[in-house]
Amino acid sequence: MNFILPLRIAQALFSLLVLGLAGYCVDALGTYPEAGFLVFTSVWTFIVLAYLLVTPMYYPQMHSRWVVVGSESVTMIFWFAGFIAIADSTKISRFVCFGDGCRVLHCAKAAAAFACFSWLAWTATLALIIHALIEYRKGGHGVDADAEAAARA
Repeated sequence: MNFILPLRIAQALFSLLVLGLAGYCVDALGTYPEAGFLVFTSVWTFIVLAYLLVTPMYYPQMHSRWVVVGSESVTMIFWFAGFIAIADSTKISRFVCFGDGCRVLHCAKAAAAFACFSWLAWTATLALIIHALIEYRKGGHGVDADAEAAARA
């Protein structure tokens, strides 16, 4: 079974959740670089997902497996850095826990949790793609060896 498409849907949903949560944190505090980085990462994710979903179907001449591996790797690193940064920022006394400060703290923690889930989804798709590339390079790309040998004879 192909798990890539359900993981892509999960990546888009997690990115949308993190975009909303991190955007609220930035809006409420005015300056919150860790949440700002997660906003950037969410927007970057939508750009990468657009490439990964559209080019194989409509522009196959622009689709490269090495661009896929590179964009998957960069996006996975962005999500890892983002969720670690915002999770680390919630432990310091940046937030005064009354009124909006406590709400922003809980929002930042939720953004960290969903960013972690997004990082796990990107890690899974990267592992699946690298596994598929290794199988392809070995010659196990779905071609029946007996049928290929018969065609040569």
